[in-house]
Amino acid sequence: MGLGFEQNTDANTYGLDVATTKMFDFVGGHTFKIGYHYELDHYNGIRIYSGPNSPIPATNATGVPVTELGVPEEAIGQPTNAEYYLKVAPDTCTLCPLLNVPGLGLTPVALQQRRGLWGSPDFKTSSDYHAAYIEDIWRLDRHLTLDLGIRYEQ
Repeated sequence: MGLGFEQNTDANTYGLDVATTKMFDFVGGHTFKIGYHYELDHYNGIRIYSGPNSPIPATNATGVPVTELGVPEEAIGQPTNAEYYLKVAPDTCTLCPLLNVPGLGLTPVALQQRRGLWGSPDFKTSSDYHAAYIEDIWRLDRHLTLDLGIRYEQ
């Protein structure tokens, strides 16, 4: 049921860069650099599986509450856009329908949810990124140059 996963995303990134360079002589030549970078990212999108939506039940086929199986209580009744696959069930499954499986004959089968989402498929997120650096390129003579610096990233 369904052909797979789709996630359409609209991304916008805004950034600011500030940097300066100063050259001077003191015990050799120095090129001193300092800078800052800021980035603000916005992501808006939708993530869905193809195929039908179905509500998350309160119990499984044997009557066990799905909350005992790790499903959050707020998910019950929410539509899930899931991917399912058909698997051969154990012969002891009395609630499973029988299907004529080639090579096996009439065999109990069950649908198993491989993965899925519940709730709204829409998402919005944003993030801030900061980076700053200080660098000193120190040329002691024509054969020796030191490139010293420190960088911070968040």
